[in-house]
Amino acid sequence: MPYKTLLMHLDDTEKVPTSVKFAAQLANKSDAHITGLVTETFARINHPDVDFQDELDNMAEKASRFEVFCEKHGVNSYEAEIMRDDPIDSLIQHARHSDLVVLNQPNKQADRRVVESVLLDAGKPCLFIPYIGSFDDIGKNIMLAWDGSREAARAAADALPLLCSAESVEVVIINGGTGRKNNSDTIVDTEVAKYLARHEVNVEVKEIVSDIDIGNTLLSHAADSGADLCVMGAYGHTRVREWIWGGATRTVLDTMTIPVLMSH
Repeated sequence: MPYKTLLMHLDDTEKVPTSVKFAAQLANKSDAHITGLVTETFARINHPDVDFQDELDNMAEKASRFEVFCEKHGVNSYEAEIMRDDPIDSLIQHARHSDLVVLNQPNKQADRRVVESVLLDAGKPCLFIPYIGSFDDIGKNIMLAWDGSREAARAAADALPLLCSAESVEVVIINGGTGRKNNSDTIVDTEVAKYLARHEVNVEVKEIVSDIDIGNTLLSHAADSGADLCVMGAYGHTRVREWIWGGATRTVLDTMTIPVLMSH
């Protein structure tokens, strides 16, 4: 089933045009709707009695630019929404009525709070666009990180619309080195390939033995293999308002070099 409702967070990063271009390409493939969500900054939320007219004008400008981008890229159905409310709550609630959330890689602490909250609490897959690099074609050659876990299975299922349209999909299983070990002791590793093949995915399995951590192994292999999208599970939980992430998830979020679709 294709993605029919895409959500974009229109933040302050320079990658918004790149993210809109990707979302437009995806929407045009499946005649999907795109919602561009503009939220207030934490400065506005924390000082509600101060007149932030400049920020309100900036929010309106973001919404207008999003609509121009969508029209330029031929999107049939789109809308910009301005939410003068807590940005985290706004994004989570809109995400729960969407198939896929497109976010820019966080490069500030405030951005990280938003991203981590949506990824853990929205219950929907998030696709991150790195803040460094140019990405014209996303999803032709996909790398799926597989360890047999619930999170990996969720990511594979959530990414099916992209996996099915890819030219090639490589399932990467990392057995050696440090970090999270392979969970599929009782499951033949090729079962995930059979599952994807039944969806007519052009899939191969690659097993890697590495002495470095899982996150850097994935990013290194993505560069070597020419992957243009990584699909992986996100491991984490909250503890006294702090996000406790698995090592691979943290590494990839911090240092991604290609777009990454994550599911929790």
